[in-house]
Amino acid sequence: MRFTFLFLLLAWLNACLTGQTMVNPDYVAHYEFQSPTDTSTLSLTPPEGYMLIAYENESRFLSSNKQFNDSMSYEFSLKNPGMNNPTMQEEVDELVEKFTEELSKWQKSEYSTYTISKNIDERIIKNPLYAAFPPQHMEFPFLRQWNITNVTDTISGLYCQQAKIKYGGRDYTAWFAPEIPISDGPYVFSGLPGLIVKITDSRGWYTFQLASFERKPAPHYWNNYFVNTLSRAISRDSYVSQILKYKEAPSFHGVLNESEEDALLARKKYANHFYFLIEQN
Repeated sequence: MRFTFLFLLLAWLNACLTGQTMVNPDYVAHYEFQSPTDTSTLSLTPPEGYMLIAYENESRFLSSNKQFNDSMSYEFSLKNPGMNNPTMQEEVDELVEKFTEELSKWQKSEYSTYTISKNIDERIIKNPLYAAFPPQHMEFPFLRQWNITNVTDTISGLYCQQAKIKYGGRDYTAWFAPEIPISDGPYVFSGLPGLIVKITDSRGWYTFQLASFERKPAPHYWNNYFVNTLSRAISRDSYVSQILKYKEAPSFHGVLNESEEDALLARKKYANHFYFLIEQN
């Protein structure tokens, strides 16, 4: 649909004008995430790549494919500096055509939608609400209620110690590596005396496991407005209820005449997306 291209274009143009750059991160951890496609059989999705990127006073957790797509869009903006602010319909059409052509060559699918920002100085976590308009996010302090046990194991080639915590209505078991003295981890999890290597909820529905770790890696794409500056903080109850509402009746902001067929396909698509339920009361 032309709407899709225009939406991507507007989002990309906005990003081009608001503080994108390349930085040398303090560290980058790559994780694999799995969630169930069917909770009755516990059939799991193929591992999906996520990244934990830390720079100065912030760490971010996001889909590896999203990071790739955003960085490629940024490269496109650098190659087309004169097209960042088109004023004529012809210029818009030209940019849409050019960007769409480039996009078809490298765009990767973004299957799930977690984006987490952790402000290390303020010890605040922001979790944007998927598909919210106007933008909204859940905001809360770093998790502190860890129970570190004496159980140890070797995971992903690292000596690890066990810790447990309750979060989002679920019981989680984490394994952290004291030999990597970084108090961070996937998703909203941090606060242990070592990088979290693996964390799983008690039902085995959600698992994050470390695939690789780099200190002072090569430059990475970085958007200074990772969380929309106009985003409004909301309560957990509001966050969870809106996630469930979207899961049951997904919609596409900006589409005025969504067909019944499109609506049905969307409902079927999200019916099995149990990752939406990672947050619950």
